[in-house]
Amino acid sequence: MNDYQLRSSLSSDQILAWRDLNDMSHGRVVISWDAATHTPGYLDLGLQFHGADGRQALADLEMRIGYLLKNMFAITANDTMVVNSEDIFKTDDGLGGADITDVYHVRYHRFHSNLPVFGDWYDVTIRTSDFGSSYWVAFISAHWTRSLEMEMVSRTPLIDANTALTIAQSAGNISGGLAMQPPRLGIFTTSGSPHLSYEIFPI
Repeated sequence: MNDYQLRSSLSSDQILAWRDLNDMSHGRVVISWDAATHTPGYLDLGLQFHGADGRQALADLEMRIGYLLKNMFAITANDTMVVNSEDIFKTDDGLGGADITDVYHVRYHRFHSNLPVFGDWYDVTIRTSDFGSSYWVAFISAHWTRSLEMEMVSRTPLIDANTALTIAQSAGNISGGLAMQPPRLGIFTTSGSPHLSYEIFPI
């Protein structure tokens, strides 16, 4: 996808947020747009955030540019981000140097209209910068499908949960004696157009 095709695929809110974030970072922001989702797949925000720890730095990020990220990812009132995992650790430069970096990583899963979105996720990684332990830089990687309201054709599943369980057991050659988790209805986004699907796992 060339630059013209990319820009023509974005909404006006996305383009304005991109421009504002670029201005705030004095041109240091790095964005890799995902042509499939029409949202950023990777962001190096090019800004310093402040906090005594990673959680405080993330709160500073949300306060200062949360509204821009919301527009860039086309996050709507029907979207909810739920923390799936949280990690706090230290790392070095990998070259045997003495510099130790604090890292705070959070992965969010997406719910849309109270349904889990299978395949969409949002990762924030924050680490201390070279300016001191209270200064942090942030990176975002994501798979976030834009405009599910527009792309979803149906909100009513074609089969019920029991039928889905029977089909899954048959397709996987699974014995009826194997305990399975209750099928979970959600929106599947990683293959074709977004559509309703059941997620089923053994216990």
